[in-house]
Amino acid sequence: KEQLRDSGEISDRTFQDAVKAGKRFALAMGKSRVVSDLGPDDFAEYRAELAKTRRAVALGNEIQQVRSILKFAYEEGLIATPVRFGTAFKKPSAKVLRVEQARHGSRDFPAESIRVLIEVADVHLKAMILLGVNAGYGNNDCATLTIAAIDMKTGWLTYARPKTGVSRRAKLWPETVAALKASLKKRPEPNSEDDSSLFFITKYGNSWSKNTTGNPVSLVFRRLLDECGLHRSGLGFYSLRRSFETVAGETLDQPAVDLVMGHTPLAGDMGARYRQRVGDDRVEAVCEHVRKWLFPAKKKVSKKAAK
Repeated sequence: KEQLRDSGEISDRTFQDAVKAGKRFALAMGKSRVVSDLGPDDFAEYRAELAKTRRAVALGNEIQQVRSILKFAYEEGLIATPVRFGTAFKKPSAKVLRVEQARHGSRDFPAESIRVLIEVADVHLKAMILLGVNAGYGNNDCATLTIAAIDMKTGWLTYARPKTGVSRRAKLWPETVAALKASLKKRPEPNSEDDSSLFFITKYGNSWSKNTTGNPVSLVFRRLLDECGLHRSGLGFYSLRRSFETVAGETLDQPAVDLVMGHTPLAGDMGARYRQRVGDDRVEAVCEHVRKWLFPAKKKVSKKAAK
């Protein structure tokens, strides 16, 4: 996994999460425990303990990490036979995930809340928020965005998503372009030459990108949520991306939405396999639909009604 991390095929955060999962599992089983002695009862008990402190998604991730580690051990010849996990040591079902999501409520923002956040945010975070809701950007998307990816004159943003390498394109709103120009004008000088191409630089002259727990964009955004009285469980910077997907989907042009979001086609999607391009007019229409949702036009009041 270190080789995959060093080659950029997985993030450092993914690597660190796997390391932590392995350490927790080793501690629970006992570091001197022989792997061949592990059986379904051990994994069922471990899953039950994990479920006491983790929600469904986190529980599923932890189970998958443990299974991957032991699968790796077998495939590399470190153990003689595959490990028997039993029927209980599985990720939560889709039904459980749906029930949990329903219990904790929607994880996107209403338009009113986003407008409040934009109003209160500083010049740099304001630009990031607008990228989130205009172009479906997540925190690391903002952190790794380059200056060259944005054409301020035409308002087009063309950039491959760092997480997957999938190409994406978005038409920026006038409000987003204005915010980006204001942010760039006050951009601190980067300390490192490696960060000189990045659009956003912290006040300390460093990159906003950290593939570890506690991403700087997430932390700053959390403080803003607290300041605005909008924080609740499940909401974070990524919720802006969810907001874009939710509202943009109303256009019924999913290929254009996927291009903005940087989504990879689902397996078996023959349309995506044969589709060669999505026109800029469709991408612009999707982005404009979200803009009208966020900034609805004020109704004109006739002189007669005003009297």
